[in-house]
Amino acid sequence: MTTLNSLADLGVLLEKEPERKTPKKRNNAPRKKSTEKPKQSQSQSQSKATILESQTRLKAFHAIATLSIANNREDLQRILNTDKLPPRLREYLKKIGVYDNNFDLTEKGQELRRTGTIQLEEKGLYQLWFCEHPLIGNQLIALQRLDALSPNIEGKTLGKKGQGRTLHFINGGAKCSVFDKESKSWKTCHTEIKDIDVISEEVMGHDATLIWNLDANNSVELKCNVKVKWPEKKHGGNPQNAHQHEVELPLSFKGESQKPTTVVYDSVADYFEGEWIAKRLSIQLPFSDKIDDFAILNACKIRDLPAEPLNIHEVGKMHIKSFKPINIEPTDSKSDQQIWLQTWLKGYFTQRPVSPLQAEKDQLLWRSKKQLAHLDIPPIGQKEILDLLAENGRERAYWNAAATIDLIPSQTSQQGIPLTLQSGDSVTPQRLLQHLTNDRSITSIFISDRYYRTDKQEQLLNAIANTCPGTLLTARNSETRIQPHGWDLDFFEKNKPENHDRYWIIETSQNERIWKVSTSLDFLRQQQNDEWEVVGYPTFTPMSRSDLPEFLLKYLEKN
Repeated sequence: MTTLNSLADLGVLLEKEPERKTPKKRNNAPRKKSTEKPKQSQSQSQSKATILESQTRLKAFHAIATLSIANNREDLQRILNTDKLPPRLREYLKKIGVYDNNFDLTEKGQELRRTGTIQLEEKGLYQLWFCEHPLIGNQLIALQRLDALSPNIEGKTLGKKGQGRTLHFINGGAKCSVFDKESKSWKTCHTEIKDIDVISEEVMGHDATLIWNLDANNSVELKCNVKVKWPEKKHGGNPQNAHQHEVELPLSFKGESQKPTTVVYDSVADYFEGEWIAKRLSIQLPFSDKIDDFAILNACKIRDLPAEPLNIHEVGKMHIKSFKPINIEPTDSKSDQQIWLQTWLKGYFTQRPVSPLQAEKDQLLWRSKKQLAHLDIPPIGQKEILDLLAENGRERAYWNAAATIDLIPSQTSQQGIPLTLQSGDSVTPQRLLQHLTNDRSITSIFISDRYYRTDKQEQLLNAIANTCPGTLLTARNSETRIQPHGWDLDFFEKNKPENHDRYWIIETSQNERIWKVSTSLDFLRQQQNDEWEVVGYPTFTPMSRSDLPEFLLKYLEKN
């Protein structure tokens, strides 16, 4: 097996198995609608986002506060289309910000006309639910309007003015769940805390689940159940005897995370003692036992995290519900890069024996992966591979590699193993000859091929002739073709069944390699971009001189 330094030497040789098409039987029966759900494609399953989950706490406080809450006011929306409004109503609309001093619609007024919704300030007694978590901040999650009849309202629970500011509650406005007493449910409204006059200590708490979705929106979702109480005064009765209602309602909040996704990738990188490279969306890490796995190295991806839960910077511990694979790459150290390649080769040759060209192709493809292409990792040659695999004794990987590079000490391996090129692969004539000789220096080539009649056959033979001198033994009707420079043309006296086959005899500085070839001299064709491409599926089968046909043995003895 010969090593390559760049894609230009060999190209990206993708396996292309020939399809065997079988004619389908026609079925004239009416098609039934399938009840099966379409299967999720591999690309869809791989595109899943990383989802993390943790438990947190939702806290409730009583407060006297000024809030700005989005209200649905279709009544005000309708009167905006009225030609003439009463002066008092116009002043009211000006006061709430619908009109400016010239009684023109403000931006707030235009929003009301367009949507029927307006932000209105109100001051009162509320129960406010907050979640104190780094991903949400002290976010206002929900609120309930209270009154003097509300249960568990005691003066001693209310703190001094300014305590709200010490809690650092978010004041920028967000979607908030507002309890609606009539429907006994939540309504989602944009809510902003304008001021907190007085706030209590925590009056109740609820366990909640926080889900962090590391998708393009970097979203978080909070889920929990909360108990909501409210009084209902009996008609004509004493307010103190108002009946108290209680209901447990599911509560959820969705928003954007207050932390960037990079804190997760930085934490994963720390676990592997590496560094998150944002521009390549990859973790750069030294080789260690944590990635000593052929599947990880072969894909250059981490598909699972052994750390559970994951301890995230500035966030804390979170459980992994799903994990999107993360690209990994070696450090800039050349020695570390070689360890990655050596370990990959050990795993590669443990799998199974493969053809020499396939093994070389796969090493090139691995070194050319997008996670590794910028590093230009030097290849490892055949002798170094065997030395590497023999370090811990000649185990399975060693013998698989030895079979691959034709070094098993047996008669079969001395002759090599069969090679089949794949149609559409990019292989130069020089590269093919290097493989057929185990990268040894070629002194001459003898080819016996009865067909040498077309321009494409002449093109390939000329490319081979540029490598070394040689002889072509072919049929007499090939006399019209141009003789390659430095080569001899010789001819069969007549066509016989025994000379229908094709043979290549390659003399090297060390030995002789003989191959029986399944196709004529046009299986490699030069394209317009000067690259060579395989046509069909030519097979090279190794053989010894004694296996050659008699006519060829006699010819070789005479010449």
